[in-house]
Amino acid sequence: MEKTRHFNILDGFVLKILAIVFMTLDHIGFFLEEVENCQEIASIFRLLGRFSFPLIIFLLVEGIIHSKHIGKYFIRLGILAGAFMVGQLVFYAIDKTNAITMYSPAIDLILTASIVYLLKRKDKWSLMAILPFAWVILCYVIRYLEFVNHKPIDWIPFVLRPDYLIFGPLLGIVFYYSHSLAKIFFNSKEETKVFIGTTYEQITYNVISATSLIILTILIMVFDSYTVYVLSRIEWQFYALFAFIPILFYSGKRGYNPKWFQYGCYIYFPAHLILLFLIFLLI
Repeated sequence: MEKTRHFNILDGFVLKILAIVFMTLDHIGFFLEEVENCQEIASIFRLLGRFSFPLIIFLLVEGIIHSKHIGKYFIRLGILAGAFMVGQLVFYAIDKTNAITMYSPAIDLILTASIVYLLKRKDKWSLMAILPFAWVILCYVIRYLEFVNHKPIDWIPFVLRPDYLIFGPLLGIVFYYSHSLAKIFFNSKEETKVFIGTTYEQITYNVISATSLIILTILIMVFDSYTVYVLSRIEWQFYALFAFIPILFYSGKRGYNPKWFQYGCYIYFPAHLILLFLIFLLI
């Protein structure tokens, strides 16, 4: 039974590479927007960049669910956030109008990871998940007030605010419960319990996760146009749902994951932004 691989051909390593490539294209597109006669290619790059964030959150949830050393996992996220904040402060010192210096995607990851981890505990501490989610809502309200009043609110530093607002935590929650729903489905009947831990359970998890991503993206676009406007142009953000394609092909395997690659991914996140910033500053 387990020798049948079906279409689960993408492991965690491949998904990470895809997320990194799409993220890099998005950030190149961000800087290209300021270059004369490059707006069209910038739009294409930023559109492709929409695939990155759902994949990153999907992998984040996978890491929280399967990690045997959750403390080390959060330490790595903390180091990432710290490195990103340093980069933001450098950018802000050079160019106070540059939007990429304003909000921190690393904070999205820490808040989402905290929520998923607390929900995973399934004890009294799970109720504490309301705290990181409340921080997201507070930042959402503050950014909305800033947008409406055209005036910054300085008592919450920009480097502590999530870039994607409610999109990250909601994605994390639906991906986490997609995993639970797949297990519940196969545990519901005696004849289906034999498929627990097999490729069939993985396929079911992938389908539920992919469907949840599509539905959530559409719901946010329909009912929360402000968030969509802040995240990116509406026609771009719609394409985030197409990240469901690689998710459908996920094998559930970690894949190639040596130490240098693990830490290299964390270093790459702020490092490529600094490099791109310097390149386009010279241009």
